[in-house]
Order: sequence, then structure tokens, then C-alpha cells
Amino acid sequence: MELFELLSGSEIAAQIISFLILLLLLRAFVWKRFLDLLDKRKERIASELREIADSRAEIESLRLDYNDKLRHIEEAVRIKTHEAIIEGRKVADSMRRKAEEESEKVLASAKENIRIEVAKAKEELKNQIVELSVDVAGKILEEKLSGDDERRLAEEFVKGIEIKQ
Repeated sequence: MELFELLSGSEIAAQIISFLILLLLLRAFVWKRFLDLLDKRKERIASELREIADSRAEIESLRLDYNDKLRHIEEAVRIKTHEAIIEGRKVADSMRRKAEEESEKVLASAKENIRIEVAKAKEELKNQIVELSVDVAGKILEEKLSGDDERRLAEEFVKGIEIKQ
């Protein structure tokens, strides 16, 4: 109450009237600008929030596209890997078959060479036997036969040996 004793009624009324005039002046000149600033700020914030939401939606779309492309790439890699494995197996089988064919050819060639060498060895052995038998027969008979007769006797001897084998 001491405050009221310090101020008179006319001073209080003057202060109230001054406050009301200030309030009217602020409302007329400043209030609209202040509200316009607040509205602009509100619109700017709403616009930025919409941009953020749009950016998030775009990022989500890009992420889904990325994951989809990644799945397609992984599937393509699996398919290519499977095809490469199959192709590798085919190449390995082909190489193995070729190696087997070549080894069979080499084996057949070796058998043929052995057969030829055996035939040559038999022929050479026959010739040696013929020569030995001619020498032995000449010494045993101590008579000299003609070259044709010796040869004929030796061949007959060899034929007899071949039949026994």
C-alpha cells in the first residue's frame, strides 16, 4: 500500500492512458509486421519440413532401388558363377576325354610297334636258325649240297619248329 501513497490518482490514470496509447501504437504499426514475420517464419519452417520429408522419401526410394539393383547383381553373379562352373566341368571333361583318346592311340601305336618288332625279331630268329641249321647240317652230312638245297632243308627245319611252337 505504500506504493499507492507515493502515487496520486492522476499519475496512475496518466500511466494507464500512456500504456493504452502505447499499446494502440504498437498494434497499429508493429503488431502486423511482427505477425507477418512470425507467419513467414512459420511458412519457411513448414516448407523446410516438407523438403525434409520429400528428401527422406527420395532417399528411401533410392535405397530401395539400390537394394533391388544389388539383388539383381548378386543373382547375375550367382548365374555367371554357376555357368562358369558348368563350363569348367565341360572343359575338364573334354580335356580328360581327349587325353584318354590320345593315351589309347599311343597305347595302340605302342602295341602295333611291339607287334612289328616281335614279327621282325621272329623273322630274324628264323634267319639265324636257318643259317645255324645249314651250318650244322653241312657239318653233319659232310657232303656239300647246293645253296638251294641247303636253303630248302633249313626252311623245312624252321617250319617244323614253327609248327611245334
